[in-house]
Amino acid sequence: MRRGVLVRFLILLVFTIAALFYLTPTVVGELPSWWGGFLPTDRIHLGLDLQGGSHLILEVKVDKGVENTVQRVKEDLRRAFREKGVTFNELERLQDNRLQLKVPATGIERVRDLLKSEFPILVVVSSRSSAGAVEFLLALDEREIRSVREYAVDQSLETIRNRIADFDL
Repeated sequence: MRRGVLVRFLILLVFTIAALFYLTPTVVGELPSWWGGFLPTDRIHLGLDLQGGSHLILEVKVDKGVENTVQRVKEDLRRAFREKGVTFNELERLQDNRLQLKVPATGIERVRDLLKSEFPILVVVSSRSSAGAVEFLLALDEREIRSVREYAVDQSLETIRNRIADFDL
């Protein structure tokens, strides 16, 4: 029984001395010249967690959320026109997150009614007639844009909270 304890103590002592030799370059600034011949000379390289953590910058792209909403509204508008049998010549998203809609002059009232009843988040910025067609320039209502931006920020904060909770800080 005493022999087992003595063997364990000797093993612990050998490993402790070896650990001290390997840690010496990290703790001591200058090493003697004979040290590099048979003992390690590299310092231990600390990871971010041992160096004092990390600095993380997160960015919320709220404008991308508005772009995605405009694209989704465009597809919904296209589907609604097809389901209601409303003819349109062209429907495209412009660079400034607006929609350009061209319809035959004969269907203006049906388009206005459909926009008013099913797409209250869209605002007619301008409309002009040319060669038997009417061109509408549509944009999201300011309240909807604000809502989309706030939702994007809220979702991002919720994601961050969940990630932090995953780390058990």
